[in-house]
Amino acid sequence: MLSEVFEAKFATLKTLVPIHIGSVEQKLTPFEYIVKDGYVYHVSEEKLSKLLAKLNLIDAFVTEVEIQGHRFRIMDFFKRQKVEVGPELILGLTGGRRAKITGNHLDMQDYKPFVRDGNGKIYIPGTSIKGVIRTAILYKALKDLKEKDPEAFKQRIEDRILQRIEDGKNKKNMFAWGNQEWFESFFLEDNRDFGPHTDWLRLLHVSDAYPNESFETKIIPLNVLKKEKDSYNLKKEDGGKNTTIWVETVPEGVSFNFLITWDRRLLDKFKRFNPDIILPQSLDAVFECLKVWKDGVIQEEITFFGQTQLAKWYKDQAQNLGLRIGFGSGILATTIFPLLSQSVRKAVRNYAGLNRGDEIAPKSRRIWLKDNRAYPLGWVSLSMRPYEKGQEIFATEPSSTIETIEPDIASTESYQLKESPEEVASTQTKPEQISWPNAYVTFNPGKRTLLASHENKKAELKLGDDLSIVPEKFHRKLFVKRSAITATVIVEPLGNAFKIVRIEEN
Repeated sequence: MLSEVFEAKFATLKTLVPIHIGSVEQKLTPFEYIVKDGYVYHVSEEKLSKLLAKLNLIDAFVTEVEIQGHRFRIMDFFKRQKVEVGPELILGLTGGRRAKITGNHLDMQDYKPFVRDGNGKIYIPGTSIKGVIRTAILYKALKDLKEKDPEAFKQRIEDRILQRIEDGKNKKNMFAWGNQEWFESFFLEDNRDFGPHTDWLRLLHVSDAYPNESFETKIIPLNVLKKEKDSYNLKKEDGGKNTTIWVETVPEGVSFNFLITWDRRLLDKFKRFNPDIILPQSLDAVFECLKVWKDGVIQEEITFFGQTQLAKWYKDQAQNLGLRIGFGSGILATTIFPLLSQSVRKAVRNYAGLNRGDEIAPKSRRIWLKDNRAYPLGWVSLSMRPYEKGQEIFATEPSSTIETIEPDIASTESYQLKESPEEVASTQTKPEQISWPNAYVTFNPGKRTLLASHENKKAELKLGDDLSIVPEKFHRKLFVKRSAITATVIVEPLGNAFKIVRIEEN
């Protein structure tokens, strides 16, 4: 029976404030989007090149880019060239991918797009949800240790963190040892090599989450709120303007469905070789960890915001909040920071981040200002129910966030950007493969994922046990020593992202 192998639950997240989860396109610049009538349209570089060639404007485009620099805007360029920018042209350049923008778009120099799958659909990666769960489980285990034996917590956790700072250890992996000790140090049969294969969370499987309704993404400006003694101020740039980060978000009130399962047979195997287990052994125990963790984060935020409107928001919403995910979650929601003393927090911040001396750590939050009220980012509600075999996760096919733009018939003939049937057939048959020479390649053992970067572009590939995609000469350095390599990486487009096809020697 399936229920003997897996415990499964059907889960729903609902956004309570905007959320943003980044993609391989870390940010889009004015060279890559058009702003018109309150919407931002993501421009296809290939289709833009075809249009410029057809209109004999490539030289003019290049010249203006060189002159304008970061002030360049595609719409302004078209206006100066007397090119009518109608719906047909926009549809041809963008495929209809757009987001509503709030705030003054003239202040936006770039924005961070939301992650999309290979079909261009908005989704929340299961790995992002599982990452929150991992943090919550570790938080609960260490909180129990701290309450049971504060001195042991100080010696095993805080003193070790301070020692690593004193020893000048890697700033980006300050607590990698904690993940290894609390999640990976388990025996399986006669294996004494700890790593991803002995990770306790191999028991947990989280599917990607897709929306069950249509909606429009929104590009919003985020600000940074700093606490300075007893006051709260927005961070400003040298010119006196507020520090602003523009991000594409899923707005409030959007629901996402996903499936979460727990491997009972693998649990029995872990328990057989590791009888003294303190980590959760069921989905109900996992959800209890989430509750304890989010309560801790909420209390930290209420304390930080004091008598402000944001503190009241947290008090009013506390019962609705399920978990915090994505950009703006902050170090309190993504690490064990809430369990550390202020002295240790300051030491970590001053070593791994900006040295702020004896100021509170952390001293700032990313916020969204709407109608003169401040809101946090990333909070969603979480509800679950038992999963029945054969039950559909999504009520319908996951909704597209791309709306069809009605073409302007008058301009259709002038700006025809459609590909020929041969081009379409070729594209559908086999995606174009691209070579990235001297790409920087790393391996994430926790996610079993290869990552490659080249000229501000990123690609990835989820690995199983088969490592043959990587030449054997790189295996020891990449998989054993966990060091980066430089190699030629063959990739192919996957929607707006890239997928690693193979790795070759330079």
